[in-house]
Amino acid sequence: WLSLRTMKRGFDGTEEHMPNAYATGAEEGAQNDTMVLRLLVSNLQVGTIIGKGGANIKGIREMSGCRMQIADMVLGSTERLISVTGSVD
Repeated sequence: WLSLRTMKRGFDGTEEHMPNAYATGAEEGAQNDTMVLRLLVSNLQVGTIIGKGGANIKGIREMSGCRMQIADMVLGSTERLISVTGSVD
């Protein structure tokens, strides 16, 4: 279960609602009425998200019902892409 509201905050502190990006089913395993959230996370923090033996990411997956994927490290990059796919309901 994933329920998110997308907002954009300007440098002056103003906030603006943005349309949610729904998956079209093009991604493997994605179904209609799903949302895909993509995050860039520091390589130093990815280990915290994964947890010892994958315990943290497994817990997040089980509690939320979302599918999480963490991209492999790219040479020269300090960040990794995390994709979270879940139901809009």
